[in-house]
Amino acid sequence: MKLTLKTQNLPLIATYVTFNIAIFLTFLNTGNINTQGIQDYYEKLSLKDGVFFGILILLIIVLSGVVSNKVKERVVFWRLEDRLPGCRAFSQYAKEDSRIDLKVLKAKFGKIPTSPSEQNKHWYKIFKTLNDKSIDSTHKDSLLCRELSVMTLEMFLLTIPIFLLYGAVIGFSYFVFIVVEYLMVRYCAKNSAERLVVNTLALASAKI
Repeated sequence: MKLTLKTQNLPLIATYVTFNIAIFLTFLNTGNINTQGIQDYYEKLSLKDGVFFGILILLIIVLSGVVSNKVKERVVFWRLEDRLPGCRAFSQYAKEDSRIDLKVLKAKFGKIPTSPSEQNKHWYKIFKTLNDKSIDSTHKDSLLCRELSVMTLEMFLLTIPIFLLYGAVIGFSYFVFIVVEYLMVRYCAKNSAERLVVNTLALASAKI
């Protein structure tokens, strides 16, 4: 049985969370980000018996499940409505990429809608007709980075014990670290989702 893209991403998400826990424990015990300390904690948490890793996978599934897709989309795209890039697939992205031929797409898939929600539905219909490894890879990256963005935001709770133990200055420095990390993975999630939309339309318009 073929694993879903979300399931395939679980080990990578677990590795990311393990690394962040190692950073947190190092900060909690030393008050700063120490490379050797991070490595030591990471090695301890990544023991090959797999007990911690297995529990972590279950925890990730639960933490991911309590956050709705609507919230996840807002975390990545910073929009309250018409969040997904598919909502602007034809009105914006198709016009920005010279590989996409709207006339071909119209002839193959029918009239191109203008409203954001209908654009997203039409794009998704086109997406589902494709069976291409490069599209699957981009889709997988998009889902991975989206989950990492959500997990990073949830890690903001870890700043509380740092503040309580070391005070505002060191607590704020850890807070800034989490903010920067979130902005990086969020940017990757946004870019990969937009790339998925564009590549889907480009491949569909070129495919005979």
